[in-house]
Amino acid sequence: MCGIAGIFNLDGQLIDRSLLQRMSESIKHRGPDDDGLFTLENVGLVHRRLSIIDLSAGGHQPMHSHDGGLTIVFNGEIYNYPELRKELRSLGQPFRSQSDTEVILQAYRQWGTDCLKKLSGMFSFAIWDQPQKQLFCARDRFGIKPFYYFDDGVVFAFASEMKALLLHSKISRQANEEIIYDFLNWGMLDHTENSFFAAIKQLPAAHYLLVSGQGFTLKKYWDFKVSREIYDSVEGAERFREQFERVIRRHLRSDVPVGFLLSGGLDSSAIVCMADEVEKKRSGQSPERRSTFSAHFPFTRLDEAPFIREVLQQTGIPNHFVVPRAGAFLHEMDNLIYHQEEPFAGMSIYAQWCLMREVRHQGVKVVLDGQGADEQLCGYRKFYYFYLSELLKRKQWSHAIREAASLLGSISFFLDLQLRQAVQRYSLFGSNRAHSVDFLDAGFARRYSGRELPLGYAGNLAERIKLDMTRFSIPVLLRHEDRNSMAFSVESRVPFLDHEFVEFLASLPFSQKMNSGWTKYVMRRGLSGVLPRKIQLRKSKLGFQVPEDAWFRKILLEPVSKTFRNTRFIDRFVNLNTLKKSFAADFGGKITRRPASFYFRFFILEHWARVFQVD
Repeated sequence: MCGIAGIFNLDGQLIDRSLLQRMSESIKHRGPDDDGLFTLENVGLVHRRLSIIDLSAGGHQPMHSHDGGLTIVFNGEIYNYPELRKELRSLGQPFRSQSDTEVILQAYRQWGTDCLKKLSGMFSFAIWDQPQKQLFCARDRFGIKPFYYFDDGVVFAFASEMKALLLHSKISRQANEEIIYDFLNWGMLDHTENSFFAAIKQLPAAHYLLVSGQGFTLKKYWDFKVSREIYDSVEGAERFREQFERVIRRHLRSDVPVGFLLSGGLDSSAIVCMADEVEKKRSGQSPERRSTFSAHFPFTRLDEAPFIREVLQQTGIPNHFVVPRAGAFLHEMDNLIYHQEEPFAGMSIYAQWCLMREVRHQGVKVVLDGQGADEQLCGYRKFYYFYLSELLKRKQWSHAIREAASLLGSISFFLDLQLRQAVQRYSLFGSNRAHSVDFLDAGFARRYSGRELPLGYAGNLAERIKLDMTRFSIPVLLRHEDRNSMAFSVESRVPFLDHEFVEFLASLPFSQKMNSGWTKYVMRRGLSGVLPRKIQLRKSKLGFQVPEDAWFRKILLEPVSKTFRNTRFIDRFVNLNTLKKSFAADFGGKITRRPASFYFRFFILEHWARVFQVD
């Protein structure tokens, strides 16, 4: 894992090396182990290295091909690099290092842009092709690794984080009003290629771009379809176990210690337990270099310690508990905003921030996390609405009745607040929209209220799963994950988003994802004997959350009130009188009509603008 940045002056102007050096310094936290800089007339590339694979000087970047014609800066990990190196050697490509970076470079030499189809991993990179006078930039299939850019036809600049781009004199700090509208009105984040800065875009996931004096080309190189219904239930469970073991084995490849974020839920527990199985097969004993990291909220409904201990007892892997504190969040909020670079929707992000800090404190450089399983395996109760609709459309009456009956027998289903999301078919964003339009400045709301979000329509379960994977859920979670981990120079890996594994899960019928009131059905069956029984049969779902409403009342009431009284930015978008009166009414008594997360949007947007001195 690393940080990258670069500039391509299309007008031929020579590169300002001092600017590149400042850009590199701004993302030093992404790679404190080494740094490099390359310039060639009107092209410049910089790299910050976090050494994970091939710790020698052979992994130094920017890396050049043996003839000097190609130069790469790369952020991420290619998990199938040993297999690709072997294939490329057989085709006559030479290698001077053991790094996955050189594998990408030689793959591009061999296959051109089609090299992307060969790569399995998380990545963003840029290759300067001197013979073609062309910059080739690419991002992995789900956007696990970030790639931001600026292009005005004269200057093309890119970076892993926007703070590096904002150092360029041509890139303004003007806010993107459309994105602000989507955030305040819909609560949407990371749903388009646009950022909160009007001048900066992000390269979409599964896309590459070519930049040269002849123009700018953006192209999608991968996609997937949901539910081709290939496997029956027995074969599906067996294949799940085989595929999951393959994915975990690859994601454990590292020349430094690997740890795990463990919440006590099904997904993170599955990763830890399968990793334990893999290590025992490899060495005959549990891994000595592994550690788990968990957030702990004693004496609250969010306390998952009993489930976490089930995993620890079975595997014997050491654990480090972290207890996030409300007061500490407020103290660290500006630093969290600085690293996230864009507003976030709530305080639960802070639990992961605290975990990543502890990971680094314990000397661990790599962690595995469970992002992506809920969206693919219908882990959220909201998916049941779409599933029942599918069964009814297919006239599978008896099946629909059985599934509905299984839900009626589950008390937890009615206690689960996700049910409200499930029944909101026509308004995918719930009642928050109706609330927030009343709070927006009339002129601001009028300018953007007629604009449709480019999200597609979730008319069935397959579409909803894909939207969660590409627009609603995964993109913002991955941004949180990347920035939280990189703030502490930690590489976070997400095995459930291995693209071959995603394609396998997409091929399963919905009945293997939801069955008889059980979510993630195929995983529960496939990992029987791997997971502790108590985890395998667990239906409640929490994840890395904080007691947000309690924290809000405990520490944020006065800071939020003060912020609303002394705004410098949001007053151009918001009807402040309405906002302040509503906030006082909701939190001045015992009855709260709107959740804390609703007011948090306005609060965090104002502080984001202050941290980044937004125009």
